[in-house]
Amino acid sequence: MKRSITILFTLFLLLAFSSAALAQSEKGKFIAKGDGIDTCPVTGEPISKSVHAEIFGRTIYLCCADCLEKVKADPEPYIKRTAEEQKKALKESSSSTEFLGKGDGIATCPVTGSPVNKDFKGEVNGRVFYVCCPGCIDTVKANADAYLKKQ
Repeated sequence: MKRSITILFTLFLLLAFSSAALAQSEKGKFIAKGDGIDTCPVTGEPISKSVHAEIFGRTIYLCCADCLEKVKADPEPYIKRTAEEQKKALKESSSSTEFLGKGDGIATCPVTGSPVNKDFKGEVNGRVFYVCCPGCIDTVKANADAYLKKQ
């Protein structure tokens, strides 16, 4: 009995450390979808001139307050030091065809991975999905294959 408990505890610890390592490896990844000048770096949607922040010594514009909070909390995945670096990184990341979804569209936003707000619901090809903010609805609709897993 003691041996079984020890084995289970060890497996639990291994799983916990593996999850932490995976989260750390994703943290440094550049995941921006916009330049912060014309398009929101979080969703890629058109920006609002009233939603902005000073990041790395330059003014960045976003589509909504939710995206502003995400960038303020951790700007490096979304913002490069200069506008030129931002545009170059966006061009490099857009040439990739990788799956961009961060959540399941039911409990977590497929664009950001944040918990969904059930007030923000969209539909693509008969499939209903939920997101964290209004800007993410348009992002998913514009490229559903990149954000929604096949059923």
